[in-house]
Amino acid sequence: MFIDSQKAFDTVGHTILVHKLSKFCIDGTTPSWISNYLRARTQKVQVDGQISSPAKIDIGVPRGSILDPLLFLLYINNLGSILSNSKHHMYADDTVIFLESDKPLNSQKLMTDVLVKLNKWVINNKLSINLKKQIHDLWYSGNDYQV
Repeated sequence: MFIDSQKAFDTVGHTILVHKLSKFCIDGTTPSWISNYLRARTQKVQVDGQISSPAKIDIGVPRGSILDPLLFLLYINNLGSILSNSKHHMYADDTVIFLESDKPLNSQKLMTDVLVKLNKWVINNKLSINLKKQIHDLWYSGNDYQV
């Protein structure tokens, strides 16, 4: 299974991230520092020369810094723990899950179990899966559709 997170860097929940960081860190200063780094961020929108009032941003990691990929990887780091019954590879916002079984019905059950766990993890972490990309990548290769 190929899993692609939808707008992954833009949907990182600050509270969830800081909570996860507190589990990784030996001291309490790093989660506090990251919380301060993310706090009080705002954005404005300009349409036809009119600029909106600043709106607070409480999700997403700042783009263009060296920290954003690291913060995202720390955010999804525990995904591997729910995939313990399968082999998997994670690269940024993409995850590949490998399942194998010699019996078709067993394969279906294994896949269903992984998808149920994955769905719960995605909801708990306020992320979403890019289903359009999933269908395209899985079934379409060049000019040929594959099953």
